[in-house]
Amino acid sequence: MDVLYDFLTFRYFISHNVLHIIYFLGAAGIPFLTWRLSQRLQSWLEQSLSGAIRPRRQPLDGNQSTSHIYGLFFIMFILIEIVWRVMFEFLMAFLQMREALMILAGI
Repeated sequence: MDVLYDFLTFRYFISHNVLHIIYFLGAAGIPFLTWRLSQRLQSWLEQSLSGAIRPRRQPLDGNQSTSHIYGLFFIMFILIEIVWRVMFEFLMAFLQMREALMILAGI
């Protein structure tokens, strides 16, 4: 009964267990999100900058277009994975500091 009371009054956190699951689900889903974002960004750039960079009569070569999207995907993938990891490290550090402070406070 005490465990349920601690859980309902937020003295016991389930965050440690859940954070690991959410991190791995997010890390597995980031490649799909990044691929989708890189495709949208490339199409948006082609539409908005097509007149400024090249004449409209010259379409992009197929190989050139695919190399751009792969490069964009790779850069975005690395950056998003790093941000995702750092965010979860801060969350876990915060929870560890909270536990240490609770021990020091004697609660």
